[in-house]
Amino acid sequence: MGTMCEKMDNQDYSKVIRVREDSGKQLVSARELYIGLGYRVADYSRWIQKNLSESPYFIENEDWILLRINEEYSGRGQKARDYALTLNMAKKLAMMAKTEIGDQIRDYFIQCEKKLQSMVRVLPQDYPSALRALADAEEEILEALETVKQKELEVKERDKYINSNHHKVNFFDHCVEDDEKLYDMLEASKILMNGRKGGRNTMMYDLREMKILMWNNLPYEQYIQAGYMKVKIVKTVDKYNVEHFSKSTLITNKGLGYLKKKLDENNIIL
Repeated sequence: MGTMCEKMDNQDYSKVIRVREDSGKQLVSARELYIGLGYRVADYSRWIQKNLSESPYFIENEDWILLRINEEYSGRGQKARDYALTLNMAKKLAMMAKTEIGDQIRDYFIQCEKKLQSMVRVLPQDYPSALRALADAEEEILEALETVKQKELEVKERDKYINSNHHKVNFFDHCVEDDEKLYDMLEASKILMNGRKGGRNTMMYDLREMKILMWNNLPYEQYIQAGYMKVKIVKTVDKYNVEHFSKSTLITNKGLGYLKKKLDENNIIL
């Protein structure tokens, strides 16, 4: 992730509220936005509760996600929490502040969007440029093919590992003969995090760090194609009888074996 915007005319908000780009999404720290808006630090938890966890307008894993709890502590002796907000949600929260600072921060976010939209690939205008572009494209294809070959080797190694250690790993008792069985993140964490520190949120954070899950906890396409994970559409109805649709990640039996190996390789153990 990196800062996407530079200094604005009246106030350099990029030093206070960094806009980061991850998996094609522009994200903002809820804590940095709160501080930038000039709110009282003591009211941060109430602001989060009102605008995130209890808001009927913003949906977890669509508009925001909980980040791993920081090791630093708040003034009340509790671990400080932070959240990643989509840029669109951050704009709305800035506008809802109804202050001059809120308007300036919203303008800053709009400039960030414009800058990202302007960063597009320009088509070659002459023959030499076209040849260079073609060569670059062929190189990208070769790199992609090499990646596919590497993934195939990883799958073979994984299957070899599972077959040779099946009698030693209690965790595989959960992988019943029903190949169609799917596990949500909570169910999967009870299996994969058994004997490890943390639960579902820790597991999802680790999978995001390993680039298996994207910022919104949905899997990258390659893991869907490999048969490790699936995505389903979930419909919910809020207290205003408004329907909301969100996406949820499910893990296959095949995926459980793969993820356990990846967690072991990354030494994510007690």
